[in-house]
Amino acid sequence: MADKIHVTSWLVYATVVVSFLCIGQAGYNISVLAAPTKYIQDFYNKSYTRRYGEASQQTLDLLWATTAASYMIGGALGAIAVPLTGDILGRKNALLITNLFSISAGLMYGSSKVANNFELIIMGRFVSGVYSGITMGMSPLFLSEISPNKYRGAVVGNQSVFLAFCIMLAQMYIFAGSVFEMIWSNDPAAVSYAILGMGFVEFLASCVMVYLVDRVGRRPLLLYNFAIMVILFAIVTLSLTSANPYEADAWTYVSVICIYGAIFCFAIGPAGVCLIIVPELWSQGPRPTAVSIAVQVQWWSGFLVYFLFPYLQAAMDAYMFAIFVVILIYYTLFTYFLVPETKLKSFEEIAAQFRSKGGDKNEAIHSEEAFEMSKIKSQ
Repeated sequence: MADKIHVTSWLVYATVVVSFLCIGQAGYNISVLAAPTKYIQDFYNKSYTRRYGEASQQTLDLLWATTAASYMIGGALGAIAVPLTGDILGRKNALLITNLFSISAGLMYGSSKVANNFELIIMGRFVSGVYSGITMGMSPLFLSEISPNKYRGAVVGNQSVFLAFCIMLAQMYIFAGSVFEMIWSNDPAAVSYAILGMGFVEFLASCVMVYLVDRVGRRPLLLYNFAIMVILFAIVTLSLTSANPYEADAWTYVSVICIYGAIFCFAIGPAGVCLIIVPELWSQGPRPTAVSIAVQVQWWSGFLVYFLFPYLQAAMDAYMFAIFVVILIYYTLFTYFLVPETKLKSFEEIAAQFRSKGGDKNEAIHSEEAFEMSKIKSQ
């Protein structure tokens, strides 16, 4: 019976629409501030000065930090609504109705210049964040529940492809420029090309992940890529401290290759696999709440990065990557000892596997046997 399961046109359509319009839009909003930064800051200055008097640099910096952070705060708050909206409205209706937030944000952005009101941009970023927080929790929930076990990894993993594509479309990876400027401090063109290449590498790796996730499995893609990133970021720390920022040397190329390698490992591993495995680890009842918590952690982590990265870079320079090395070592050990494989398994089988991890192996075996018998009877 399982061998006869095939991909329907409706499943393909739902996957593309949900992945592109929901997750893709979230990816675009994450990085869209990077390219027009100077233009928006100039508008803030003119709008504030016209209405309140001349703005100090400290005031402008605070407004810009608020603009960046409001998206993350909105995303975290939106993620809280995932269990409630998903259970009351249903997954599909929740995704449809949530578009009202996106439309409202677009109207705020579009009217800000006409109204000479910079506050509308900040409000729009917050509302966009609410939209993204809901959809980034709801869409993997929806897609994981409508897809067959055989193709669940590829269906849910497609979201990371559209996420990477829209981030690449919006360019500047907000802090990537400051990292590459440590390599080419006097060559802005090289920095721009490096950032563009970074987006392409992530997009390519996301496509590879979709192909591999149902063949290789979730756990190997997490475990091996975490371990490789430990090595790559350790080399990045060494190479950035040794590279000459004013002329190309061997360490320059080592730095770029290792940064691209780390991005590739991130995209082929945790960036996409975490979207897939979080809904798989939970049964139907607590699944929306679990996804909501996971998405909130993601948003609050992004909020911390927005604020802490510039200070860490100023205080530690290249040694800030040592922090990533320590974190990745922990993730590698956590995955090795605690993360199960969920490839091609039903939600019931995964739940039984967790009961086995907890020590009640007989219960897990009986649960799996009962589930297999129910499948035979249904055939």
